[in-house]
Amino acid sequence: MNPPARISIRVQTYQIAKDLVCSGEGLALIDPFTAVSAGPELQIRVVEPIMPIDLYAVYRVDGPLNRVQQSFVQCVKSIASDSISFLSNPPPRPRLV
Repeated sequence: MNPPARISIRVQTYQIAKDLVCSGEGLALIDPFTAVSAGPELQIRVVEPIMPIDLYAVYRVDGPLNRVQQSFVQCVKSIASDSISFLSNPPPRPRLV
């Protein structure tokens, strides 16, 4: 890269990185779930190659998930899938004049 990238801020979470960009601090590479939460003041671009995102549900080993927990896991799967699909086919954003 010419000139080389200059990194002046490091953060612990994607959300903080997104918030810094909203405040005018350059750009950040973030996960797709944080990206879909961005407001109209941000531009989102998918970076190629697409990398798989693994989500894990953790629970105690001393018993199976009950029906409420199973339903929650299914809802998270659905929302995660919808969020990632949204990035592939985002609706047009209104232009700021």
